Amino acid sequence: MKKLGIIAEYNPFHNGHKYMIEEARRISGADICVAAMSGNFVQRGEPAVLDKWTRAELALSYGIDLVLEIPTSRVLADAGRYASAGVDLLKRASCDAIAFGSECGDADLLRKIARRLDEHADSIALCIAEARKLGLNYPAARQKAYTELFGDTDPDIEKDISVLSSSNDILAIEYIRAAGDMEVYPIKRIGADYLDDIQDDEKYQSATGIRQAVSTGEDIRGYVPELTAVALKKAESNISKLGENYFNFARAAVISMSEEELENTPSGGEGLASRLRRPAISADSIKEMIDFAKSKRYTYTRVARMIAQAVLEIKRNDADMDVMYARVLGFNGAGRKLLADLRDSEFPVITNINKEMEKLEGDALRQLELDIKASDFYNIMCIKSLYSNSDRVMRPIIKE
Repeated sequence: MKKLGIIAEYNPFHNGHKYMIEEARRISGADICVAAMSGNFVQRGEPAVLDKWTRAELALSYGIDLVLEIPTSRVLADAGRYASAGVDLLKRASCDAIAFGSECGDADLLRKIARRLDEHADSIALCIAEARKLGLNYPAARQKAYTELFGDTDPDIEKDISVLSSSNDILAIEYIRAAGDMEVYPIKRIGADYLDDIQDDEKYQSATGIRQAVSTGEDIRGYVPELTAVALKKAESNISKLGENYFNFARAAVISMSEEELENTPSGGEGLASRLRRPAISADSIKEMIDFAKSKRYTYTRVARMIAQAVLEIKRNDADMDVMYARVLGFNGAGRKLLADLRDSEFPVITNINKEMEKLEGDALRQLELDIKASDFYNIMCIKSLYSNSDRVMRPIIKE
């Protein structure tokens, strides 16, 4: 039985995600599909539009058989740590292949770049360090380092640099680096680009455009599957409260923490903490707060992640922890069989926190407590019942 893994956020689940799952299953010939999914906070460094249970249910409705949660401390880390955490979970679930969205859709090209980054890691790190001294942010510094090392001998260097500057391809490279001998299936992105606003008459919109449309009350039917549209409509009042309340959480966290504490978050360092002080007081929105702090050196996403890390009090060493358990968010009949196999391993599988967290200690307990806190804060920000929506009460979604 071929088991395919997908690392995803589904924020929210849209037509492009549905297409990607269908195409990945078709090309790979997979019998079962497992998603390693972000929880209530996502890799961009912000709360998800819909909670993780709703997103898991949508995934199960459109082609996924088992949904596992990537620990929050790794979701809010850099691309490499996020990718390796997701791949680790999929390996634990016995997946022998992974699929992912890609701007280039070229497995050989992605493997070439991943191999170079691994084989020349020390030289690239030195070049990046020199470029950082010039004030470049990490992505720009890596592109500069890559060009300096390979530009004179590789006639396709511009194609490589395009890959290293494309959002999905950056993650794709990290998936491949973590995947080892797993088969990989890059699914070429179709429709709108990653950061595009809503494009008229386009069936496949970007998640960014859809989130913006949801925040302004625009009609997104036709851009998302029917069940997603229903879920977004049902959560309309929660979504409207989320942005403002998260901004207040963010301001409170930045103001109350010392610069030393802020610098000790995974995204801290290089004086970024001091840049957040002023906008925490003067900004009128989370976007304005991030826009003020970002610069040539600090990307928007790095600032956003640092704020989320501060809100949840995630420390630098939290992001370096291995994935310590498999948190199950949902499954169907096929997923149930795979879950039974996973339970037979020595790796902790969590479906009932109250029962199973008693067996955890040390780093594993700390990792799970951060996940619980992320969900509690998310529910508070959405003005949802803290008790009935708590991770201590919720159970995996089951779709037979």
